[in-house]
Amino acid sequence: MPMPRPTEDRPSAIENFGWKEGAGVHLVECSPLVPAEEESTVAPKTENSWLSLVIYCDDDKDCADIKHIPSASDVCVKKMSNVSDDYQKWESSEWVYCHFDERGWFSWALSRFARLFPPATEVG
Repeated sequence: MPMPRPTEDRPSAIENFGWKEGAGVHLVECSPLVPAEEESTVAPKTENSWLSLVIYCDDDKDCADIKHIPSASDVCVKKMSNVSDDYQKWESSEWVYCHFDERGWFSWALSRFARLFPPATEVG
């Protein structure tokens, strides 16, 4: 069964996304620095600790660096949760969308078997 195409109100990233040579988009799952049930002087306890983010990097190598901090305009928050390990389901036969303020819409559809591939493998 073919996957549905992006709709006109949410066009394909390939058509209008502000891509640069060597750029990349990463789907990221972030857990809290400190478990929500523990107190910390370093990281405050928050309601929405588990995050699912879509991050754009002008230079894809930057996203692989743990020290890289993307600008707010290059981050799209897909999901926030206060439930442990409750992340966005990235793999879907449906098109998923994320809006970047300065770049427009980015869309993807990943195989339900995407997590079986090694990290940094193109699967969608």
